Amino acid sequence: MYLIIIFAGEGSDDENLNEKDDDTESVYCRLEESRLQLEEELGCEDFLKAYKTVQVGDFIEVQKEKYKESKKKNTSELNGV
Repeated sequence: MYLIIIFAGEGSDDENLNEKDDDTESVYCRLEESRLQLEEELGCEDFLKAYKTVQVGDFIEVQKEKYKESKKKNTSELNGV
Protein backbone atom coordinates (compact mmCIF):
# COMPACT_ATOMS: atom_id res chain seq x y z
CA MET A 1 0.00 0.00 0.00
CA TYR A 2 1.37 3.41 -0.96
CA LEU A 3 0.38 6.85 0.20
CA ILE A 4 0.06 9.01 -2.87
CA ILE A 5 0.15 12.76 -2.50
CA ILE A 6 -0.86 14.82 -5.50
CA PHE A 7 0.01 18.49 -5.67
CA ALA A 8 -2.43 20.54 -7.68
CA GLY A 9 -2.93 24.25 -7.83
CA GLU A 10 -5.81 26.30 -9.16
CA GLY A 11 -7.37 24.89 -12.29
CA SER A 12 -5.58 21.58 -12.20
CA ASP A 13 -6.75 20.32 -15.57
CA ASP A 14 -4.17 19.05 -18.07
CA GLU A 15 -4.01 22.28 -20.05
CA ASN A 16 -3.19 24.40 -17.02
CA LEU A 17 -0.61 21.89 -15.80
CA ASN A 18 1.19 22.05 -19.14
CA GLU A 19 1.27 25.83 -18.97
CA LYS A 20 3.02 25.87 -15.57
CA ASP A 21 6.62 26.90 -15.32
CA ASP A 22 9.00 23.96 -15.85
CA ASP A 23 10.99 24.93 -12.74
CA THR A 24 7.92 24.72 -10.52
CA GLU A 25 6.83 21.46 -12.04
CA SER A 26 10.27 19.92 -11.60
CA VAL A 27 10.30 20.91 -7.91
CA TYR A 28 7.02 19.06 -7.33
CA CYS A 29 8.25 16.10 -9.36
CA ARG A 30 11.45 15.90 -7.33
CA LEU A 31 9.49 16.24 -4.09
CA GLU A 32 7.13 13.44 -5.07
CA GLU A 33 10.04 11.22 -6.19
CA SER A 34 11.79 11.80 -2.86
CA ARG A 35 8.61 11.03 -0.94
CA LEU A 36 8.06 7.82 -2.90
CA GLN A 37 11.66 6.71 -2.38
CA LEU A 38 11.45 7.40 1.35
CA GLU A 39 8.17 5.53 1.61
CA GLU A 40 9.62 2.55 -0.25
CA GLU A 41 12.69 2.48 2.01
CA LEU A 42 10.76 2.86 5.28
CA GLY A 43 7.65 0.92 4.38
CA CYS A 44 4.16 2.37 4.52
CA GLU A 45 3.63 1.98 8.26
CA ASP A 46 6.93 3.59 9.32
CA PHE A 47 6.55 6.30 6.69
CA LEU A 48 3.12 7.24 8.06
CA LYS A 49 4.47 7.27 11.63
CA ALA A 50 7.28 9.61 10.58
CA TYR A 51 4.87 11.80 8.60
CA LYS A 52 2.53 12.11 11.60
CA THR A 53 5.47 12.93 13.86
CA VAL A 54 6.50 15.76 11.54
CA GLN A 55 2.92 17.04 11.45
CA VAL A 56 2.74 17.07 15.25
CA GLY A 57 6.10 18.85 15.43
CA ASP A 58 4.90 21.50 12.98
CA PHE A 59 1.67 21.91 14.95
CA ILE A 60 3.61 22.40 18.19
CA GLU A 61 5.86 25.02 16.57
CA VAL A 62 2.85 26.93 15.25
CA GLN A 63 1.23 26.85 18.69
CA LYS A 64 4.45 28.11 20.31
CA GLU A 65 4.57 31.03 17.87
CA LYS A 66 0.93 31.89 18.52
CA TYR A 67 1.58 31.79 22.27
CA LYS A 68 4.62 34.06 21.93
CA GLU A 69 2.64 36.54 19.80
CA SER A 70 -0.28 36.64 22.23
CA LYS A 71 2.08 37.00 25.20
CA LYS A 72 3.87 39.88 23.44
CA LYS A 73 0.53 41.52 22.61
CA ASN A 74 -0.72 41.16 26.20
CA THR A 75 2.52 42.58 27.58
CA SER A 76 2.28 45.55 25.22
CA GLU A 77 -1.33 46.19 26.27
CA LEU A 78 -0.37 46.06 29.94
CA ASN A 79 2.43 48.54 29.32
CA GLY A 80 0.08 50.84 27.42
CA VAL A 81 1.94 50.53 24.13
